[in-house]
Amino acid sequence: MRICDRNWGAGSDGILLKVPGWAGGDFGLRILNPDGSEAEKSGNGLRIFAKYLWDHGHTREPVFTVDTMGGRVQCQCHVVDGKMNLVTVEMGRCTFLAPEIPMNGPPREVVRVPLEVGERRWR
Repeated sequence: MRICDRNWGAGSDGILLKVPGWAGGDFGLRILNPDGSEAEKSGNGLRIFAKYLWDHGHTREPVFTVDTMGGRVQCQCHVVDGKMNLVTVEMGRCTFLAPEIPMNGPPREVVRVPLEVGERRWR
């Protein structure tokens, strides 16, 4: 996307687009990468989005949900002395199980599995 180009646009790592929640979430978020593709989730993007929602009065609830292409995420704005100074997001659990990544081959935890690219072997 040209808007993300540092020479021809504003320059950015992507675009965060506020949309209505589509699966019952309080808000919806589409995350557009600089190449025009859509990301499922972004921890930093979600924290920025949550702060934007708080700062611009879209919510005053400290805990709310955001629908993303990667599923619903719970966001929490931590308020101290009436000021929001920290946002945490629940990104879900991390997995290295081959069928869940997805990755071909036998079902196993995929850690330190060698990858051959051309004549090089990577771990």
